[in-house]
Amino acid sequence: MRDANRKGTAFEIRLIVLCSILEGLMNGRLTRFLSGAERSVCKARSELWQKTVERLRLDWTGLFESVHESWNIFRNPLAHGFREEPEHSSETMFNAYSRISGAIYILLARDIGYSGAMAASILENKTTLLEPMPELPSVVPLNREL
Repeated sequence: MRDANRKGTAFEIRLIVLCSILEGLMNGRLTRFLSGAERSVCKARSELWQKTVERLRLDWTGLFESVHESWNIFRNPLAHGFREEPEHSSETMFNAYSRISGAIYILLARDIGYSGAMAASILENKTTLLEPMPELPSVVPLNREL
């Protein structure tokens, strides 16, 4: 996350770093918490993400759906080349940065068992409440050896 905020780094680079971190976190969770059969019936990445988010007992409609939308808007264009003229307003880009950052912290907080209020998007003044939850059964056991 520190690389997504280095002084002098172009904002678009900062945003693609966050998109990459989020994508990695989501991919790890969907393979860990969804069976192969569950993954195979999903036709779109948004369906996979939604099932995973719901399995983690996080808010899809009020929170992660907009995170996925922001990720989807910026990930591919930023990963596959910049445009000289931005397609989106600065406000849209800053809100995406704020949403994706918040989602990363929320996923990590869920991992460590945190419960309580969290900022979901500081720039949009959105918060979420992580309810305590029981241990999630993994479809794939997590390798705890380092």
